[in-house]
Amino acid sequence: MIAAAAAALFCLWLGAQGTGTESYTPSRYALMQGSLSISNITDSGGMSHNIQQCILKLDTRTGEVWLLQLAVNGAGDPTVRSAVWAKVQNSGTFYPNGPPMGGN
Repeated sequence: MIAAAAAALFCLWLGAQGTGTESYTPSRYALMQGSLSISNITDSGGMSHNIQQCILKLDTRTGEVWLLQLAVNGAGDPTVRSAVWAKVQNSGTFYPNGPPMGGN
């Protein structure tokens, strides 16, 4: 899934490098909607996987990518409590609260 997102980002980046068309004007940042496969370690030591919709921000000058992280009250109350852009690392990982201590 990350490879597909990276390919889409690269295609978008290539389009942003051009002179533009009537339907697209290059700019510094591009926002895209996509989906990611999220893996979690369960309490029993197994793995769980789910697909989550996401919004990605691409810096067309540097190639850096961020993932929009939202904190909501819950399914019954989707009020957004906070929203932050978490930088996606070259490995495809991201840390909503910043990288772990000693990490990049």
